[in-house]
Amino acid sequence: MIDKEGAEKDLAAAMPFVESAERALSGIKDNDITELKQMRTPHPITRMILDAVQILFMLPLVPVSTKEYTIQKKPVDFISDSLEEFAGALI
Repeated sequence: MIDKEGAEKDLAAAMPFVESAERALSGIKDNDITELKQMRTPHPITRMILDAVQILFMLPLVPVSTKEYTIQKKPVDFISDSLEEFAGALI
C-alpha cells in the first residue's frame, strides 16, 4: 500500500512543474500550430518535443536507434525520432 504522506509529498514537489507546463500550454496559439503544420522539415528539437508528447500520451514510438541531427550547426548523435512514423499524426 502506498504511503499517503509520501504520495502527497511527491505530488507537492511535482505541482510547480505541472503549473508551469499549464502556463506554457496556454501560450500556444492557433498560428503556432499552423506554422508547425507548414514546416516541410521540422527542426530537430521540434521533432524531439513531438516525441515527448508521444510519450506523455502513451502513444507508440519507433524502436530505439541513433540518428545524427544538426543542432546549432554541429552534428549531434541522439535517439531517432518518431515523426514520420507516428508523431506526424499529432500535427
